[in-house]
This record gives sequence, C-alpha cells and structure tokens, in this order.
Amino acid sequence: FLVLLGAALLTGCTGSGLGDRVAVKAVYVEKERQYEARLLVLESTPNADTGQVSEQARCLSGQGETVYEALLAAEQSESRRLFYGQSELLFLGPNLMEKGAFEACRYLASNTSGRPNMAVYGLDADPDTFEQLQQEGTEFLNSVEQLEKRGLFKTYLYQFEGDSGIIPGLSVQENTAAFDKLTLYGAGRPTAVWRGAKAQLARLLAGQADEMELTLEPLSVSFQVRSPKLRFEPVFTREGMELDVRFSGTIQRLVSP
Repeated sequence: FLVLLGAALLTGCTGSGLGDRVAVKAVYVEKERQYEARLLVLESTPNADTGQVSEQARCLSGQGETVYEALLAAEQSESRRLFYGQSELLFLGPNLMEKGAFEACRYLASNTSGRPNMAVYGLDADPDTFEQLQQEGTEFLNSVEQLEKRGLFKTYLYQFEGDSGIIPGLSVQENTAAFDKLTLYGAGRPTAVWRGAKAQLARLLAGQADEMELTLEPLSVSFQVRSPKLRFEPVFTREGMELDVRFSGTIQRLVSP
C-alpha cells in the first residue's frame, strides 16, 4: 500500500481526469475597441443509441484591454479546466493583421494559451462571424485541416521572435475556409501581399513544397513543375538592385484550352 501511495504522489495522480477538462482546439484574437478572444472547444458527446461519439464545437468568448485580459475572460466563462495540449490553430482577425499581429503572437508564445507549434493564420472574419461559424459544427475546422493536407504555406507561433515574417490569410466561404493570400511583414507591419504564383513560390523558398503550378497569361496554359531547382541572380536596374529567382524542373502536367 505504501509503495502504491508513493507512486501516486510522485506521478501527481489526482481525482481529476480528462472528463473534467475541456479541450481547446483553436484560438481566435482580434482588436476592436477592446481585444476580443474566442476559444474554440470541442466536446465529445456519446450517442446511447448508436454507441458512437460525436464532437460538438462551441466558443468561449472574452474581452479586455489587453490580450491577456481577453483570454482570461474567455477562460473564466468555462467552469471546467481548459486543456491546451490539442490546440493547433491560431487565427488573427483583420484589424489585428493590420496592426499588432506580431505583438499578440509573441505574447501567446510565452503564455500557456499558446503552443510553439500552433499554425498561425489571418482570417477575414470578425469575432461574431467566427463564433457563428462554430455553431454550424466542425465544418470550418475540418476545412482548415483539409487545406493543410493539400498544401498550404504554414507559419508557426515559435517563429514570431522578430518583427518580420509571413502570415498566410484565409477567407470564409459558405462556412468553410479557403486560401486567400500571404501577407509579408517588416517592422511588424504589412509590406506586401502575395497571391497565386508568388504564394506558391513562397512555399518553395521556405522548403514547404517540391512542386509548383503556374498559369501563363493570356494563353491560360497551366503546367506543373516538379522538383524545381532555384537559382538567385542579383540584377541592377535604374530603381536599384533586384533579385531574380529562376527555377528549372520537370513539367509533370500541361493543360491548355
């Protein structure tokens, strides 16, 4: 008995189990008149008739003068303990994407609400719209996961140590997520927006892809290049020095009208 009691004390066993905690799957932060936080939680509900378990999504909401106060208010709206071990997504609202994104990410990286390997995305949805998305079930969350499986530029929370970087942006279309753009930041503020071929090029440069699809306009000819090799060449122009990126590879698929 003494041996078992000692083992329990060493391992920190208590009467609290997973059933006493609520898993947070995603965090949403926006800045309006105050900071707004939404914690997307999933609860498993067993079906007595079928024996299957279904997941129900809901949002915990909070507001405050700081990101900390907004998150704390959201956490305190739930009586049970929150578990962030399964939290994989961080969404930033449109206002925060314009100003304050890096400050918010750095804070979350040092807080228990954030996890270093959380994927960070901008989202063109205000707090009320984000909350309404979760009322439709897990469709939105599943659509983000499908985008990631198909290949999506990813930036993680641990990468926000400085004031420059790239944040991928998602748009909401009929309760599902769609890739929209990449926003490039310098000194913590947006400096450029990349879409289409530029967004694909960013994935190549970051080592997140080994193929690229291009469309030649006005011919509307699309082709896929696999295993591209990149070559960088500085070019001097009247406006200053530019960097040319040239690549070669194997054309895998060619589609013409």
